[in-house]
Amino acid sequence: MPRLFIAVLLIGLLSCQKDESNGEGKSEADATPRVTDTTFATIKFDATDMPYIFNKNASPATLTRQDFEQIDSLLLVCVANYNKTIRQDLQFMKIDLVGRLYKKQLVAVVNRLGEKEVWVNCFCDDFASPWKTKLLFVDDGGSCFFNFKINLKSLKYYDFSVNGLA
Repeated sequence: MPRLFIAVLLIGLLSCQKDESNGEGKSEADATPRVTDTTFATIKFDATDMPYIFNKNASPATLTRQDFEQIDSLLLVCVANYNKTIRQDLQFMKIDLVGRLYKKQLVAVVNRLGEKEVWVNCFCDDFASPWKTKLLFVDDGGSCFFNFKINLKSLKYYDFSVNGLA
């Protein structure tokens, strides 16, 4: 099983490219599809409780299998791009998708332009919280906790953020 995961990860990294025009990640149209893992939860957007994630004018959306595949592709792209920027003396801040089992919380919305967007919250320690039903937020924690947003129409990610250290 670990070999399969590594193979899928490598295929995903090799099948995606960076959009050099604006520095944001973009997957190729013919990217190799991956089977979405089971360590994720979709959480319905609530403008009252989650106005800090998306604009209050956004409305909840559902995700398709193709959406999950695009999310996984862009996850690999943005992590690879982030890891390339880490200075030699901060290598411990790299995100290790192979060595750590990250869980993902996905909050999908339709924005004011009618485009589907997703907030992806990744973490490798859930502190035994009910992470499948409630958003997990922590201070610090380093590369064990990161999140970003994806526009599924443009296939670009933005607002990529990795937690700092205490």
